[in-house]
Amino acid sequence: MDKEFPGISISQIEESYREKCSYQEVNNRIRYLVTDNFPQLGLLTALRFLEWTTLNPEGVVSLPTGKTPEYFIKWTEYLLSNWKSAEAEKLRDQYSYPFREKPDFSDLKFVQIDEFYPISSSQHNSFYYYVNKYYIDGFGFDRKKSLLINSDEIPLPSGMHFSEIFPDNTVDLSLRDRQPENNKEQIIQQAVFLIDEWCMDYEKKIRDMGGIGFFLGGIGPDGHIAFNTRGSSHYSTTRLTSTNFETQAVSAADLGGIESARSRAVITIGLETITWNSDASAVIIAAGSAKSSIVKKSIESKYSNIYPATVLSKLKSSCFYLTKSAASELEGSLDVHYDSDDWNFEKTERAVFELCRGKNIFAHNLSLSDLNNNQYTARIPDISSLMHEKSSSPVMDTGAEKGLPVKRAKSAEKRSSGTGEAAAEKIVSSVTDSFRRKISKGMHGRSGNVFLHTGPHHDDIMLGLLPYVNRQLYSVDNKSVFAVLTSGFTSVTNNYLKNLLEKTRFFISSARIEMINYDDFFDEGYKHKRYKDIYSYLNSLAARSETGMERSACHRIVRSVIEVFNVKNREELSSEIEHILLTLSVSYDGEKDIPEIQKLKGMIREFEEELVWAHSGVELENIHHLRLGFYQGNIFTETPEVKRDVTPFIDLFEKTDPDVLTLVIDPEGSGPDTHYKVLQVIAEALRIIGRKKDLSALKIIGYRNIWYRFHPSEADIIVPVSLNSLSVLRDAFASCYKSQVNASFPSYEYDGPFSELAQKIWAEQLSDVQLLLGKDYFYQSSDPLLRSAHGLVFLKEMNVEEFLKEARALQHSASGELG
Repeated sequence: MDKEFPGISISQIEESYREKCSYQEVNNRIRYLVTDNFPQLGLLTALRFLEWTTLNPEGVVSLPTGKTPEYFIKWTEYLLSNWKSAEAEKLRDQYSYPFREKPDFSDLKFVQIDEFYPISSSQHNSFYYYVNKYYIDGFGFDRKKSLLINSDEIPLPSGMHFSEIFPDNTVDLSLRDRQPENNKEQIIQQAVFLIDEWCMDYEKKIRDMGGIGFFLGGIGPDGHIAFNTRGSSHYSTTRLTSTNFETQAVSAADLGGIESARSRAVITIGLETITWNSDASAVIIAAGSAKSSIVKKSIESKYSNIYPATVLSKLKSSCFYLTKSAASELEGSLDVHYDSDDWNFEKTERAVFELCRGKNIFAHNLSLSDLNNNQYTARIPDISSLMHEKSSSPVMDTGAEKGLPVKRAKSAEKRSSGTGEAAAEKIVSSVTDSFRRKISKGMHGRSGNVFLHTGPHHDDIMLGLLPYVNRQLYSVDNKSVFAVLTSGFTSVTNNYLKNLLEKTRFFISSARIEMINYDDFFDEGYKHKRYKDIYSYLNSLAARSETGMERSACHRIVRSVIEVFNVKNREELSSEIEHILLTLSVSYDGEKDIPEIQKLKGMIREFEEELVWAHSGVELENIHHLRLGFYQGNIFTETPEVKRDVTPFIDLFEKTDPDVLTLVIDPEGSGPDTHYKVLQVIAEALRIIGRKKDLSALKIIGYRNIWYRFHPSEADIIVPVSLNSLSVLRDAFASCYKSQVNASFPSYEYDGPFSELAQKIWAEQLSDVQLLLGKDYFYQSSDPLLRSAHGLVFLKEMNVEEFLKEARALQHSASGELG
C-alpha cells in the first residue's frame, strides 16, 4: 500500500522502485516515478508491462506508437527473447520483478489507440503498420483478438474507398453541422457519419471486452494523450476529430511535412475510453526537459480539460514514468535537487533566479524577507545560518511566562536586521556578479584556437550558436572547422526535391548548364570546382537574382545526380532525372525513400550548409559531411556502432586536432533522437582518443537549440546578440536553407521557420537575465556590444572529464544496446 495514496495498491515493480528512488512526490494529484535516463525509462516501463500481463493474462492492453516507446519496445523484446539468460534474470532481480515464469500473450487482447485518417494500412507511417510490426508480430499478440484501426476497411458510402472520397486526404468535418452544397459534399457528409458510426462501434467493442486494463502512452507538448488534444472532454469516447498545431507539428515527420499533417483528421480513443475501467493501470512516459512544463501541469493541476492527462487522477493505478529532466519542474523534484549533495553556487543562482521570475521582481529589489520566505532561497547556507542566528538572539524578559508577547531586544533586532540585509545583498550580488562574468566570457572571442563545430543535423550549429561562431571567425588567428554528423535527408520533402529537379530539367533543356558539355565532365569534371556553385549562388544572392540562385543550386543537383546514380552522359542525366521524378510521383508523403534518393536529399542539405558558412568566408575544405550510417530513416534510429559511426569522427578529430569542440548537449533525448545518438558517438570517440592522447586541454562548448534550452544557472558563457546578428541569422537561413523556409517540419512551439523560433528564444533569454542584472545594465553600458544586445545565447563550457561524466551514464544505461 502506498503511504502517499492511502487505499491504493500499486505494483511490486513500482513499489520497489519508489523505495530506492530519492524523489518524493509533493503537491501532485497523480503518482510519478523518476528514472536516470531514457533507456532506463524504457526498461522500467517494460518490466511494469510484463508484470501486469502476468497478473492479467486475459486482459486488455493498449500501447503507444511513435518514437517515445523506442526503449520500451526494445527492452520488452530483449526480455522476452532472452528470458532465461543470466543477464535478463539479473535485470529482473535488480528491479524486484516478482515472477519467474515468462508472460504468455496468447490470451491478451490488444487495442490500437489511434490512427491518422485517411491513411492506407500498408503505409509504413500508418499506426496500423506500426502496431502490427512492433506489437502483434513483435510481442506476439493474437491478431484475431486484437482491435485495430484499418482505414482501408472502414465502410464508406456505396462501398467506395477513401481515396475516391478524400483524394487529397482532407476530411471536412464541418459537414457534420452544415448542409452539403453539392453532390460531392453530400457523399463526404455521408462518409463522415459512417466513420462516426464505426467509431461508436469501436468504443462498444472495447467496453464489451471490459475496458482497457493496461494503458501506456506518451504525452504531447500540449498535454495530449492518444489524440485527445488540449480542450478534449474528459468524457470523450472514440471519435473522428481534428488536431491542433502542436500535434500537427509532432506528426509532421510521420506524414512527410506539416502540409499533410494540417489537413489530416485522426481517429482516437477518448479520455473516457482510457479511464472507463476504474481498475485500469495507466502509465504515461515522458523524457527530456522539453516535456517538463507540461508534465508539471498534468501532474500538479486539478482535473481540467486544458490538461488532458489530468483525467488519469480518476484511476487508482495511474502513474507517470519520467526522466530526471522531464520531472525537473515538479515540486518534489526541485526539493531533491536542492537537498541532494552539498549546496553549490549553481543552486544559489537557480534559486535566486526562480525567485525573481516567480515574483516578477528585479534581483536588486530582493530583500532578506523575500529570500527567507522562499522555500528554496531560504536553503542558501548564508541565509539559513542567519535565520538560525536570529532565532537564537537574546530577548528581553517581558513576561513571556505570563503569556505576554516576547519582544527581541532592540539592539539585537537592529543588529540582526542590518546584518541580514547585508547578507541578502551579498548573496544577490554574488549571483549578479557571476552573470556579468558569464557575459564577459561571451563578449570576447578566443584567438589562436582551432574550433571543431559539430551538429547532428544541418542548421543545428547555426540555430544553436551562430553569434558565438561568428565572434570566433572575426579572428584571423583562429581556424574553424564544421562537421554535420548525419545526412539530414528526412527534412527534405518530396515536393521540394521535385521542384528542384524540374528546374534542373528546364535549365538543361535551355542550355543554361554549360558544364555538362565539357569532355571529361561525366568522368571527373563533376567532382571539381564545387566551390564555384557556392560562389555563384552567393553572388546571385548579393545581386538579388533568384534565377541565378536557382541555377547555381541546379548545378549542384547535376553533380549530385551524376555521383549518386553513376550517370555517364547527358542523355543518361536527363533520363535519370525523369526516373527520379516518376519515383517521387508515386511515393506517398512520409514514405521511406530508397537509399539513392536519401543520399540525394542529404546532398541538398549539405550544399545549404556550405552556403551558410561561406557567408563568412569559410573554405569548402573546412566543411565536412560525415553521413554517419546509423541515420537511415527508420522509425527508430539505429544505435551507433563504433566502426561504422564512431571511427569517422575519430578520424576527423585527429585530422583537425581542435582546441575547442562544440556539440549539442542533449543527454535525455529532449529533441530529435538523432541529437541523443550523436552525443553517444562523440562521447565514445573522446573515450577512445583519450586512451592514447591527453585531452585535458580540450574545451567543450555545449549548446542547445530550438528543441530545448539551458536554465540560466546552467550556462557559463552568455553571448550578447545584436539586431545585426539576428538579421544575419534570419537572412542567411532564408536564403541558404531553402528546403526549410516553408517550415515543413516545425517545432511545436512556433508555426514558422526555425530561425524565427531561435530569435524568439534568444530574446526570451535576454529577458530572463535582465531580471537579474536589470535592463539598464544593457542599454546604459559603456560597451556597444551590450548596448546593442537584444538577445542572448546560453552555452555551457566543460572539460572532457565533465562532459564524459554526463555522457558516460547515458552510454552505460543502454548496456551496450540492451545486453
